[in-house]
Amino acid sequence: MAGDQGSSSNPANLDGDPAPTNISFQAVEGSSGAALTTSDAAGTPIEVTTAWVNIGEIEIELPEGLTCDAVTDPLPESATCECEMEEDETETECEITFEGDVLFDLLTGTATPAIGTFSIPSGIVKEIEVEIDDVAEDATLPDGVPSTLAGHSLVVEGTTTLDGTPTPFSLRLDFNEEVEFEELSGLEISEAVALNQILVTFNVDSWLAGVDLAACVAEGDVAMVDGTIIIDEDSTSGDCSDIENVIKDNIEASGTLEKEEED
Repeated sequence: MAGDQGSSSNPANLDGDPAPTNISFQAVEGSSGAALTTSDAAGTPIEVTTAWVNIGEIEIELPEGLTCDAVTDPLPESATCECEMEEDETETECEITFEGDVLFDLLTGTATPAIGTFSIPSGIVKEIEVEIDDVAEDATLPDGVPSTLAGHSLVVEGTTTLDGTPTPFSLRLDFNEEVEFEELSGLEISEAVALNQILVTFNVDSWLAGVDLAACVAEGDVAMVDGTIIIDEDSTSGDCSDIENVIKDNIEASGTLEKEEED
């Protein structure tokens, strides 16, 4: 999390007035825009050169005590603000919701289509919830988005090493579920900074925890297609039949809610 610019910690700047905000999703460990490096449970090195995710819906919980009446600036066309009673019926929860598929390049944080800057009431934001959904199988994807994302929620591609030989891999996951990201101490969304960047980061170090990729390939429990290791819901078997779910759980658990500021 980036260091505070000083003004954001002033209570006068967290009083519900409009605060310029953006949201992004990005994989970390390594330089932004460059290949990320990680390894599996056996220490096999893995370089990630492509990572894309489809986010079908984003819900940003308003700071505590504020309702949609505090949202005074117009929201983007894809966004609405609604309030509903909590399950225990003790308080009302209000959220700004963005609907419609947005593709995020996890190496750069770039969104397609761009969400752009929007205003939310300043204060302490503690939670966002997203739906990670499959892209339609017949979708026409924008330039630069891997065609393998069609029919899947998240695609990770790169190179690993098997018996000393560089070997390409393609990880194609189907989530279709809601995932919550929380920061219990809260993120200060301040009206005094040029941009409050809400950022969900995914640490690639843990993505293949509990997975011995080389062993799975050697045993024939993970498919090789035209020299490329393919991991999806149909390509694993035997002792490795559950690694798709293991990797999905690892990726979800690796997410952290943070904030960066721009002067």
